[in-house]
Amino acid sequence: MFKELTKRQFVLKPVNLLDLMAILPWYISETLKGQTDVSVFRVVRVVRLVRLFRLLKLKPFQVGVALISATLRESVKTLAVLFVLSVLAVLFYAILVLFSPCASSMRSWS
Repeated sequence: MFKELTKRQFVLKPVNLLDLMAILPWYISETLKGQTDVSVFRVVRVVRLVRLFRLLKLKPFQVGVALISATLRESVKTLAVLFVLSVLAVLFYAILVLFSPCASSMRSWS
């Protein structure tokens, strides 16, 4: 059913080469951090964008991914309202705790 790959075949698959190119700049910059100027690697870090190409592996799930992205696009306003209301609720209860009699007797303002 599944063909067993050798280590060489596995490493040389295009998807795995993209992964290697995406993480390699970080490892190089970490090993050379004390020895050379790390700002040279800022250009190389662009290669990390190659990770986006991993989305090409999602071809069989393209319908599901499109459905999820469409759902998120449609519900951005609703999620924003939910976020604002959650922040307001946290602030409200934080103020209640701050001015509660138990908390005020424990703190000293001097």
